[in-house]
Amino acid sequence: NNSHKYLLRVCLFNGAGAHGPGAARAGSVGRECCLQFYKGSIPKKALMDWYPTSGDCPNNAIVLVTRSGRTLCANPKDRKVKMAVGYLQKHMKSPNLAFQES
Repeated sequence: NNSHKYLLRVCLFNGAGAHGPGAARAGSVGRECCLQFYKGSIPKKALMDWYPTSGDCPNNAIVLVTRSGRTLCANPKDRKVKMAVGYLQKHMKSPNLAFQES
C-alpha cells in the first residue's frame, strides 16, 4: 500500500542522513513531513525562510531554512518558533502568510 511505502521512504531518508530533525521528502510523493522537532536554540539571524509542512503529515510542523540551506523541523506551538517566524515575516521580502497560531 502506498502509505506504507511513503512512511518507509521517510524513515529511511531520516535514518540515512542522521542529521537530526530535518524535513524529509519522499521523492515520488512530493511532500515533506517532520517526524521529530528540533529542540536546540534558533539563532534568528541564521534563518532565511520558513514554510509549514503539508496537512497530510502526521505532525503539524514548521520547517525553518537556514542561510546554509539546512532545514529544521520545528513545533509551531513553541514560543521560540513563533518568535523566529515573526522575525522572518518582518524581515523577508515576501513573507509566507500561511502561519497561523492555534
